[in-house]
Amino acid sequence: MDRVLFTSLHFIYFGLQLELFLLTSFLFLFLFFFINFFTSSSSSSTLLLHLVLGPVLVLHVLNVVPPPTPSNLGIILKASYRVCS
Repeated sequence: MDRVLFTSLHFIYFGLQLELFLLTSFLFLFLFFFINFFTSSSSSSTLLLHLVLGPVLVLHVLNVVPPPTPSNLGIILKASYRVCS
């Protein structure tokens, strides 16, 4: 009984981790394309945006960068805005 409960909890935990990973990956992609859409007029800022957000997305996929929380999401948005302006 304990083994079944442990296995069930392990799968639930793994499912929640996978869901969090997918949600944050989509959030990073959304930020990447949303900011890219509004900066399409200036090629230098778009290139800079790719150089900044591209590695962040790759590091997130490799699980080096923690998922965005409301506190560090603001920092990411401010940094992206400063790069684009």
